[in-house]
Amino acid sequence: MASLFSVTMPAPPSVNNLFKNAGRKGRVPTSDYEDWKRKAGWHVRSQRPQPVHGPVVVTIVHGKRRADLDNLNKAPLDLLVSLGLIRDDGPDVVRELHCSFGEVDGCRVTIKQMETA
Repeated sequence: MASLFSVTMPAPPSVNNLFKNAGRKGRVPTSDYEDWKRKAGWHVRSQRPQPVHGPVVVTIVHGKRRADLDNLNKAPLDLLVSLGLIRDDGPDVVRELHCSFGEVDGCRVTIKQMETA
């Protein structure tokens, strides 16, 4: 049986607001992104999800807001990796990504382990 979990988290910042130029340091996370990661991390951990191993299908539903849908997925995926809920968000792990706007407060992420033969 495949593993599955769903978690909610605060609405993520757009990819356009995740990093800033910092001279010789290169690109660094913005303070807003660091704050979101801290708050969202606590929110997700409080739901006690278990890691999912192997290839997965990720479904992300964002609450309705004025933002490009494709710019809202990096932060939640990176958070799942940093919390150890998925190993990586590259193509060997995240085989499918479905995203939409819907009736949700913040963001809801569902991770489903793919069936392997």
